[in-house]
Amino acid sequence: AFYGEALYNVIVTSHGILMIFFMVMPLMIGFFGNWMVPIFLHAPDLSFGRVNSFSFWLMPFSLILVLFSNCVEEGVGAGWTLYPPLSSWLGHPAPAMEFMIMGLHLAGASSIFG
Repeated sequence: AFYGEALYNVIVTSHGILMIFFMVMPLMIGFFGNWMVPIFLHAPDLSFGRVNSFSFWLMPFSLILVLFSNCVEEGVGAGWTLYPPLSSWLGHPAPAMEFMIMGLHLAGASSIFG
């Protein structure tokens, strides 16, 4: 169900996952976020090794699950962004919610793995 509001909300959700799990949390804990320090110091060659990190390669799968959740049945992207869909199970199809929740968990795990 790729249509206006639902697709927009799923894209906003994906952006939220990227910003929280792959920039804010790692910068606070000091794991994967360390790739930003060499960029700020104008030494990008020092940050290329971070691409081999396990957490970096989990990121695309997390985003794919989040975007795919919009394709299953009616999707989960109708009027919410990150966590509010858990408050009402009547408005969201179960398989789409499973994809979304799995995507959120995968993003959190990849952030912790660093």
